[in-house]
Amino acid sequence: MARMALNTSLPSLGGLPKIPKNNIMIITLLVLLQLTTSVWAGVVFTNDEYVVRPGEPFTINWEGNRAPVTLKLMRGPDVDLQEVMVIASGLSGTKYTWTPPQTLNTDGYELYIEDGVSVDYSPRFQYPAPPDPTTLTTPSQPTPTTFVTETSPPPATTSSSTATAASETEGLSTGAKSGIEGRDGRDGCE
Repeated sequence: MARMALNTSLPSLGGLPKIPKNNIMIITLLVLLQLTTSVWAGVVFTNDEYVVRPGEPFTINWEGNRAPVTLKLMRGPDVDLQEVMVIASGLSGTKYTWTPPQTLNTDGYELYIEDGVSVDYSPRFQYPAPPDPTTLTTPSQPTPTTFVTETSPPPATTSSSTATAASETEGLSTGAKSGIEGRDGRDGCE
């Protein structure tokens, strides 16, 4: 009797190459590592805008922290940022409202956040932020003045066209008057 060998390799799926078992384990580990990394990416800022003005509260938002965070204000070139001040430390949660001091110099700044495991930097922002154009008021323009003066009433008119024609022809000779009135049987006023 002949012995039959059992095929233990993975079947080929529609022309795909056979993948050895040890490669499947490596691929599985890489996929799991990628999923874990994306879930545990670390702390990141979530603000859409950084409009920071002296004496006005500004809410700093973040997510992904695994421990209490420290917030710092930084300035300088990206390759050599220097700490200006610690805004707050030991913060739990995902937001903090900070009111920048009036004494802060005009400059470009970045926020720094760290939770002991990961760090993040905000985009660079200008301090103080330029004024909001929607809240600017323009100086009042002088209002044009209209002067009203009293005038004498218009001269009284008569309702009869004959009276008007008579006053227009007053002082004319009879021949001139008949020439004006003789046309088309009308009194000569157009």
